[in-house]
Amino acid sequence: MAKFASRGGRQNLLQSVWEAFLEQDTFTKMFLVIAVLTIVAVPAVVSNRQSFLQYAGKPSDFVSTIVLNQTDTVPALGVYVTFSTSYPKNIRNPRIEVLCYQDNNLVYGEAGSVGDAFLLGGAGSKWIYETPEIGTECKANLFYFGSYKGDQTYNQLATTSFTALGRQ
Repeated sequence: MAKFASRGGRQNLLQSVWEAFLEQDTFTKMFLVIAVLTIVAVPAVVSNRQSFLQYAGKPSDFVSTIVLNQTDTVPALGVYVTFSTSYPKNIRNPRIEVLCYQDNNLVYGEAGSVGDAFLLGGAGSKWIYETPEIGTECKANLFYFGSYKGDQTYNQLATTSFTALGRQ
């Protein structure tokens, strides 16, 4: 390095570096070229990396929600309920599942499209046949099916809870 600095002048320095490079064997030349390219390329790649948020916009753009629509009728066995939802535009075929429990035991479950109306208790369920007079704690999940390495995945976007009365 001392021999490069002692010659003075930018042109002389570049010429000296080039001459020193040419004196090296092929392996050393290849190593030096790769090293220089790495030093130049890595910072450019790192500073220009693309992230999910660069494509996604603001995180608030992707808040998913599900809300029980309010009607004059209280949710109860045999009553239809509907939901309002919001979800990212890139989600295909989002679904809703309604699950109702008594003492942590599932007594009714149904899934359908986001625009469907759900008949609490369905056409036949444990709730209807065994404990129709008892109310339930229900939850509705907004979800979609995806795929990972060939396996189907269940991806929950949002959830809401509500109480449904038994048959009066």
